[in-house]
Amino acid sequence: MGWNLTLIDRLNVANDFDLTPANSTLVEDIGSALTASAGGLFFNYSGSGEFLIQANSPGAFSGFSYFCFSTGVFACLNGETISPQDVFVDGVVATGAAAPIGTQPLNQSTTPEPSSYGLIIMGLLGVCVGVKRKFAS
Repeated sequence: MGWNLTLIDRLNVANDFDLTPANSTLVEDIGSALTASAGGLFFNYSGSGEFLIQANSPGAFSGFSYFCFSTGVFACLNGETISPQDVFVDGVVATGAAAPIGTQPLNQSTTPEPSSYGLIIMGLLGVCVGVKRKFAS
């Protein structure tokens, strides 16, 4: 199992933290709320469970550098909690009472990779050349 999660503190870039298997641990994967398919990763906020990855230093349940999805039954707030540095100091996102409801995709942002931009541009150029040839005939 592997991961690479960049925790971004929008208030102080010095607090940004990159969680990888080398510096963090999958602390909890409890219940059945986290599911996966070939198309994505999903968390059922109406179910029961928690998924927590946290930096090895200072360690599990310390409140430092972690990423958690929870139904509110275990260690994290109901919803999602992302703490790049200290949960009580930095730009933490904690949904708490405003937590999502039901099954939600965890890969909500779909940004094309740089190589995809080249393919899109080549495709558009090909269409333009084809249209130009059609009108030139």
